[in-house]
Amino acid sequence: MKVFVEAQAGSPDKHDYNEQTLEFKGIRTAVAPYPYPYGFICGTLTPEGDGVDCYLITQSSIEPGRTVECEPIGMLEFFEGDELDHKIIAVLASEAAQPAVTELLQKPAKWTALHGELQDFIYTIFTRYPEMQVRVGELLPKEAALDFILRYQDKRTNPC
Repeated sequence: MKVFVEAQAGSPDKHDYNEQTLEFKGIRTAVAPYPYPYGFICGTLTPEGDGVDCYLITQSSIEPGRTVECEPIGMLEFFEGDELDHKIIAVLASEAAQPAVTELLQKPAKWTALHGELQDFIYTIFTRYPEMQVRVGELLPKEAALDFILRYQDKRTNPC
């Protein structure tokens, strides 16, 4: 799958793009830096009209506006009010066989630590919006991520 990156790890800036044309619209600054590159999966469309969100678990520096080939490894349950807004967890396709990825998938403590890191980040950034009811659920396996991606696959969208 291809992911269009909107936020670089270590930066609080999320570059907003029109997800249909990839036209740059502006920058929003979060209250904390993104722990990992963040963007959306090309060729997906949720009922809210957005691509499926994705965190890329990598040490590589990926600048906003780039499209990268990725492999899903899991999905973070996320609820914004009554709406599903789950986040796919992926790795770069070129890094999928690296020992660090294998270890992440095979060691429950590493998976739990990743969940905690993402949960802390999400709750931190939503402190700016106290009127929004958000809840982070479980970190689900690859199969759940694949099902979610397939549910929102739409070849007519996201030209990346």
